[in-house]
Amino acid sequence: DETNNAVVRVMRLSPENTLYAGTDRGVFVYRAAAWRQYSLRNGLPANLVVDLAYDEDNHRMWVATPGGLAIIENDMCRAYPISQIQKRRLQALTWHDGFLWMGFEDGLGYLEKDQFYPVSQEFGLAHKVVNVAREDSQGLTWFGTEEGLSMYSARKGPLWNSYPSLGKVHAIAESQDGNLWFGTQENGVYELRREKNGSTWRQHHASPGGLPHDQVNDILASSAHGLWAATRKGIGIWNGNSWKALRKEHGLISEEVLCLAPDPFGGIWCGTRGGGAQYWDGARWLNPGVDLGPSVANVYG
Repeated sequence: DETNNAVVRVMRLSPENTLYAGTDRGVFVYRAAAWRQYSLRNGLPANLVVDLAYDEDNHRMWVATPGGLAIIENDMCRAYPISQIQKRRLQALTWHDGFLWMGFEDGLGYLEKDQFYPVSQEFGLAHKVVNVAREDSQGLTWFGTEEGLSMYSARKGPLWNSYPSLGKVHAIAESQDGNLWFGTQENGVYELRREKNGSTWRQHHASPGGLPHDQVNDILASSAHGLWAATRKGIGIWNGNSWKALRKEHGLISEEVLCLAPDPFGGIWCGTRGGGAQYWDGARWLNPGVDLGPSVANVYG
């Protein structure tokens, strides 16, 4: 089966509790206890999926691939060609206030009402290579780049701020207390603490009682399970004072964890390199092909 050994790169849960998994074999959608695959054969511009963004206004999922954009809605997938980006490699997506922000290997842009608008680095972008884009609860949009972090506020101008010292930022999450967490590829995790008297930064490194590894691929803030960091050597769970490491000896099928996603029933999905995906139900790991049944095994290998 061609879906065996798929590398799960990104996962998103829609408000309708549908799970979308972006892989090197296309998008797998889990709804009503069944999986459905979208690939080159039925609408995607390319099989490799680099990011996903849910459009809450129109109830559809945007898909970023090296071949361009696509949309999944009403159980159908179709390419969404934009002439201005045909020769540019998409890296990141986020939907916020009617804008679809798109990060590329050579810059940034956004889609508004089917019209594409490029954003020059001179506006305040830390670096032209954009790896991740996310919005927060205060209406700010954050962009992780190859040389630091940039923040955009449409309510204040517009206003751009940049934080180049963070390094290669590949993950962004907001915890329940409103603090922001930024995962990097070499420098661990940076925490932006938002307090009444201002904001302060704290860096979390790999160490005993610290992160499992300084290469952080994804971060998930879960109301049920706290803050999880997916790293090259396992998962780090933050308890407010220190990190607990989860590795193979704790049940992980592969220690190189690429992405994390919440489950509507309170669990967490983990996408890995070499081991497919696993599901944490709050008490134990469920494994593809054993605890999760053959349908999930076919998807994740």
